[in-house]
Amino acid sequence: MAAFQRYGVMVVLIPAILPPPAPFKIFVLLAGVAGISPGKFAAAIVIGRGARYLTLGILAVQYGDRAMAYVEENGLQVAIIVVGLLVAGLVGYLVWTKAQAAKSR
Repeated sequence: MAAFQRYGVMVVLIPAILPPPAPFKIFVLLAGVAGISPGKFAAAIVIGRGARYLTLGILAVQYGDRAMAYVEENGLQVAIIVVGLLVAGLVGYLVWTKAQAAKSR
């Protein structure tokens, strides 16, 4: 629960990007229990699902059936890379905000 209250948007955003075998509904339910605001929740869902489906759409238009076959075969690896990049971005953001807070003191 502390993770949801502290990193609310990221905790919902990351599962929104993951492919279908990943659990998503549990994060939606826990976001409600944690009291994440509807605006932040909706933004996380729009960004996560939007990025996922936009990427799939661009690949489909650009590469056709070959891209869909690639995503089906390598979806887990691609999802792990994307989640890793998101986590790295979150860590970078946290380090930057702590540095800014220390600088302002």
